[in-house]
Amino acid sequence: MEDQDLELIDQYLFGDLSAEDVLLVEKRLKNEPELQKLFEKMKILVSAAQKHQTRLKIKSLHEEKLEDWKADRVEVNKSANFNFSI
Repeated sequence: MEDQDLELIDQYLFGDLSAEDVLLVEKRLKNEPELQKLFEKMKILVSAAQKHQTRLKIKSLHEEKLEDWKADRVEVNKSANFNFSI
């Protein structure tokens, strides 16, 4: 497998090819078992990387929101004035 094939599959997976080139890649995928295997492996890797990025983003947003909630809770506790006199 050539580096050109890796680049071609990468462009195909990320939608960076013209309609004409997409058709050519799809034809090659049907006719070249080795290219098909490479495509399947790269598709799995890309999917895993995208899922990992999503998890990192969610974790970051969660941590940010927790910090906001903690800060809000401290403000509420500081401003609370309990007066129990009758």
